[in-house]
Amino acid sequence: MLGNELVTIDAETLTAKGRDIEMQQLKLRFEERVWELTEKKSEEEMKNEAIPPFLFRLVDFVKSRQEWTGTATELVEEVNHISVTRLISHFYYDILVPMGVTYDTKRTGSKRLIMLQSNEKNDGNDRNDSCDR
Repeated sequence: MLGNELVTIDAETLTAKGRDIEMQQLKLRFEERVWELTEKKSEEEMKNEAIPPFLFRLVDFVKSRQEWTGTATELVEEVNHISVTRLISHFYYDILVPMGVTYDTKRTGSKRLIMLQSNEKNDGNDRNDSCDR
């Protein structure tokens, strides 16, 4: 039950997921004792909304240079985002690989380097997809 007679909120969001249905999000508005559907989002739409816009900026950054190597601090300065390594690691296979960007790390004596490369001519899986996480 979403509401009762004492409810003063006129809108709610219901997330439905089950064995027989795809996950979906329904936005409902309560008007004249009836809930009306105002918006419906699929699981794919909800996933896309959860992707930080930074990742798309990162893909554009790498594709514009074809290749980039440097530290996380240097990358932060380049793309203007603080938690770059966490986001890259988390979304690597879902976002970067399908968009043709490979990611690897390498530790030198004094630094931990991030290596990013654009692979627009292949599908992003032609190179060994090793990733130090």
